[in-house]
Amino acid sequence: LFICSQMGLPALFVFLLIGVYHLTAGGRIGAGAEYTWFGVVALLGALYGFLRTQSKYSLVDDFVMLKKLEHMVAWGLPAAVLQFLWVFFRQPLPRWLRVGQFAFVAVAVVIPMMPGLVVPLALVPVLQLAVVLLLAISIALVIRRLGAGDREARILGAGIAVFGAAVVHD
Repeated sequence: LFICSQMGLPALFVFLLIGVYHLTAGGRIGAGAEYTWFGVVALLGALYGFLRTQSKYSLVDDFVMLKKLEHMVAWGLPAAVLQFLWVFFRQPLPRWLRVGQFAFVAVAVVIPMMPGLVVPLALVPVLQLAVVLLLAISIALVIRRLGAGDREARILGAGIAVFGAAVVHD
């Protein structure tokens, strides 16, 4: 996402294309749920990146609505990333993590209904801490899969490291 904010709309367009491709591959050719969830993550990443640019005002000139949408996507993205990782590695998502995932989605759904931005802005530190914890949990999953001899864990681990660095930077 940091790369997208530096490179602008062309990078976001690449995220959009990747998302659409993976959603199509997951749905049309039955490539698997991991394709669908990766597509969702890529589309949410593209939307979040777009909402962090000034270009959003060329479509809509409502600051509060756009900021709520940005917060909504920011809360939904970690839930989608968790779903992708556990589906990709064909691991059952632990119940306690499923509850956390539900909490992310619940906050994402409630944010647009809240008046103003006071509560969404007050929740930003909670989101930041939760995302850092989820990054650590995700890295632990990748390390476990590496230990189990999963060849794809290496490349996904590199991707999570880059994604994690971008999230922490953002």
